[in-house]
Order: sequence, then C-alpha cells, then structure tokens
Amino acid sequence: RLVLYTDGLVETRRDPLDTRLDRLLTLLDTPAHSLDDVCELLLRTLHEPDNFDDVALLIARVTAPGY
Repeated sequence: RLVLYTDGLVETRRDPLDTRLDRLLTLLDTPAHSLDDVCELLLRTLHEPDNFDDVALLIARVTAPGY
C-alpha cells in the first residue's frame, strides 16, 4: 500500500511526532482490509477532535497484472 497523508493526521500538541508515526505504522500492520476500511480506521483512531489542522488521506494498492 501507498499511504499519503497530511501532517494533520499525525501531529498533535500533546504527543511526540515519533509516537504518532509509530501508532500509524501499527495501525497499517493490521490484517488486510478494504482501502475504505483502512482510511476509516486511521481517521477514527488518529484524528483528534481538538486538532483544527486539515487532514487529507489517500491510500492506494498496487497489484501486478494477473493477480
């Protein structure tokens, strides 16, 4: 998977960036779900309601022909 996101998904005023990036990687290590489900999981888990920074998230899965 290719995951593109803006800093609003992982940056907060309370938590160190490394901690948030580790959390993101842990969430991406979960068993294969649909891309929509992964987006929802990341947004639901990482986006903080009191963080007013914009969030953009795009996930793509590349498959070789014949798979």
